[in-house]
Amino acid sequence: MKNVKNTLLTLIIAISSTFGLATHEPAKNEPPVITIFVHGSKPWMIPDAFYKIGHYFFQPGLQHVDAQDKQGGPRGIIKGLKDSGYVDSKHLYFFGWSGELDAQKRLEDARILKEEIEKVIQKYVEEYGVTPKLHIITHSHGGNVALNLAHELEAKKSAITLDEIILLGTPADQAWTKEYIGSKNIGKTYHFYSENDWIQVADPQGLQVRLNNNEVNNKVINKPKFFERSKRTFDHHENLTQIQTIINEKSPWHITFIDYYPPKFKDWVKHLVKDSQHQFPRFLPELGDIMRKVKDEEVQSHIKQNKKPVTVKIDTHKARDNGRVKIDLKGQS
Repeated sequence: MKNVKNTLLTLIIAISSTFGLATHEPAKNEPPVITIFVHGSKPWMIPDAFYKIGHYFFQPGLQHVDAQDKQGGPRGIIKGLKDSGYVDSKHLYFFGWSGELDAQKRLEDARILKEEIEKVIQKYVEEYGVTPKLHIITHSHGGNVALNLAHELEAKKSAITLDEIILLGTPADQAWTKEYIGSKNIGKTYHFYSENDWIQVADPQGLQVRLNNNEVNNKVINKPKFFERSKRTFDHHENLTQIQTIINEKSPWHITFIDYYPPKFKDWVKHLVKDSQHQFPRFLPELGDIMRKVKDEEVQSHIKQNKKPVTVKIDTHKARDNGRVKIDLKGQS
């Protein structure tokens, strides 16, 4: 009788597997996705103490999220990314760079990031037996560090591919990086921007080129005009999706992409205190829903045909299953 039961059980499992009725664990050789967050610039007039108190401080180099969290890292950003459902915290890293408002330093930091990534990839290959995918999420000039990274990978004929880059409020059309959007070492780039983000376009490219004589500036063939600033958007590219961002019917500030300042001063002070109820980002927790909708076949087909940005509208007062995130194909004027 026992043999009959075993035979029947084996037969049921075989039939279920044949017709796709059985559930399976993901394939062991399926590559994990490493996500690296790269912060923006740290203006020289603001001391490092501000970033430590406000939880924006990043430890130097490439570190796993657990190490950053233990050392007082950017708690709001960490929680926002974890809550988004878009990243796996097991494979989440943060890259701390100089943060200097200097194109040459961004290139040098990109080279450091390249070396750090090569070490991590080797570690993953040894542990998982497969090369991991790479997603880079950036804020502000961290996006230009990532674009420099892509250029360095291509220049060195590296086999490493940045499968996805997400730019949040990145100063666009930089004299030094505008061509790197089309790098062969980038899979897809998603550029989110806001019409109310004056910091994004404040960087004086023309002045920097004239004040500095270094490796980066010497590569600039068509120098920007003296007072020319950064732009909102990049020139269209087939692997680039540009998305204007609206949150609760308003164009967000530069910092809103990664954090949220309460409107009242007393609440803002509490916000900076380490033991207070920390206000978390309004954009990052929605990243999973946003990216799913942006990657929708209809949306991508529209962008490919019209070669113009679309608009994402986020209403945090609505439930996630009730129109919280919408894509407007008509864009904004």
